[in-house]
Amino acid sequence: MPSLINRNLTEHRGAPRIYLDGALLNELGVDLDNPFYDRIWESDRLILRLNSAGKYKVSSKKKSGILSMVFDINTSKLSSIFSANSKLRIVIKKGYIVVTAHASEDAIEARERSFIQAIKDGLLSTASIFHGGGLLDYAMHSGFEKTKISSTTSFAIEIDSRYLNSSIKNNPHLFNSKTLFINSDVADVHTNKMRQVNALYAGIPCQGASLSGISKNKLEFAEQHTSAGACFFSFLNIVKASNPALVVMENVKAYMKTASFAVIKSVLGGLGYDLHTDVYDGSEFGATEKRERMVCIAISKGLNVGNMLSDIVEQIHACKTPSTPLAEIIEHLPADHPAWKEVDYLKRKEVRDREAGKGFRMKILDATATTCTTLGYGYAKARSTEPRLAHPTIKKLSRLFTKVEHALIKKAPPSIVDGLSETVGHQILGNGVIVSLFEAIAYSIGKVASKFFPKVSLAA
Repeated sequence: MPSLINRNLTEHRGAPRIYLDGALLNELGVDLDNPFYDRIWESDRLILRLNSAGKYKVSSKKKSGILSMVFDINTSKLSSIFSANSKLRIVIKKGYIVVTAHASEDAIEARERSFIQAIKDGLLSTASIFHGGGLLDYAMHSGFEKTKISSTTSFAIEIDSRYLNSSIKNNPHLFNSKTLFINSDVADVHTNKMRQVNALYAGIPCQGASLSGISKNKLEFAEQHTSAGACFFSFLNIVKASNPALVVMENVKAYMKTASFAVIKSVLGGLGYDLHTDVYDGSEFGATEKRERMVCIAISKGLNVGNMLSDIVEQIHACKTPSTPLAEIIEHLPADHPAWKEVDYLKRKEVRDREAGKGFRMKILDATATTCTTLGYGYAKARSTEPRLAHPTIKKLSRLFTKVEHALIKKAPPSIVDGLSETVGHQILGNGVIVSLFEAIAYSIGKVASKFFPKVSLAA
């Protein structure tokens, strides 16, 4: 029976190596009295054909008393067809063996060539999963544009139509007439015939990984969350189908310790990506909000020759800048505006929390504050631990930040939540990213790539 082997090209004594043995070679039908063969080198494959007058001899070995045939090809000539550590497809049939690059290697080469050309042309095709109101896409687009690289969204997936409609209206520069908007649970998106893109962005939902989400939903582990727990699986399917050369994903810091992220790292590595993961504080990139987020940047392995990722990380750190004080962004509401409230119920809750030994405290800031803690998805609910602005003259009064202030706190343009209620605006912003951080990330990728790729030489 024919056999198929998928395995990586290895290295032995400084040269590439293909080693085959065992019962998988039985179909070949080696003549033990005449175990010779030819190596036929073609531009994209190596054929091993049995030939009694061949130049090479099939080796043999005994293991547990059973004689086994062995092909041991250890030569630098393999480098003329296959790249180092590339995945091979080895087909064994009667009388011959055919060794070619695995289809995944073709996909890797295709995405790398496309990305390099896109950088040279100054126009990237991008896609977005868990698009929300488009903050991550806006930030990446803006950062790339600072290096004279434009980008257009090929497709955007978002389950909440309010958020997607808002982004379509408020971020028209991200899209064109060919953009596909997908209003759907990501699990219901078919990946067959999915468009290939140069870059893919994803802010995987964090409800199962955040400390508040674990506590509120009484979860033992992040993957137990009913709606968000399996999102990583759909994310990986879309990465494989859209075959980007660059993947940027973000989440809460705690996500780094989840099984989901362990799987993501393993699968992306298997798909041919080199990864860098770090935690960044938004207030170190000009934002007012001290929002710590895990960021994972995945680059197709052939583009990371010379450790391009290290240069990108170095450039990101060079983009750090002081936070923006509240005084520069707050709207000056009248002293008798109804937004100013006593919130006695929150003050009473704080007393109860103190008595119970809990660490929950109100965070009331005045205009001199240079940073604030995180404003989350449910900020409009006036929760006890999220920051409020103190009244300038009446000590017992405070208020929530407006959606415009919330946008500026995250270094996002207020226009990104135009036409939305305060509640929905805060939801989009609370689920969103620190725009200045991801501008810095895209700027760093674009700057390094623009200088680096002319030095990259891919096999013809």
